[in-house]
Amino acid sequence: MKTTFSITAIVLVLSSITAINGTICIMALLNQQAELSAALRDTGLENLNCRSNTVYRYCAIDKKKELTTVSCYLEGKLGRDEGQLFINNDPNNTGKWCDEIFNGKRILIVDIQKYIIKCVDDALA
Repeated sequence: MKTTFSITAIVLVLSSITAINGTICIMALLNQQAELSAALRDTGLENLNCRSNTVYRYCAIDKKKELTTVSCYLEGKLGRDEGQLFINNDPNNTGKWCDEIFNGKRILIVDIQKYIIKCVDDALA
């Protein structure tokens, strides 16, 4: 009985891997639908084609811009080992596809936010 269970478990894991083989996807555990939906909404990618297998809910990322956006969004956040959202080819959310142009825009936005906060503080002082 234990041997059958082990073989079944191996088959399930392999089928999970082959279902997404060759495609870059944002991945979430099946019980993380809310987190996945929030991430897709935050990145403006609600229309990605998403599917489920026995372990994960995954959404295929087909375009470079989408991949860059998701990679930058997940960069620095907890990844697969902690049971959180991740990109299948970047399980630790290192920002592998977060290119310099997007990072530059993100830094500029932070600078603008700091400037606005300073202006408001000065006006209130």
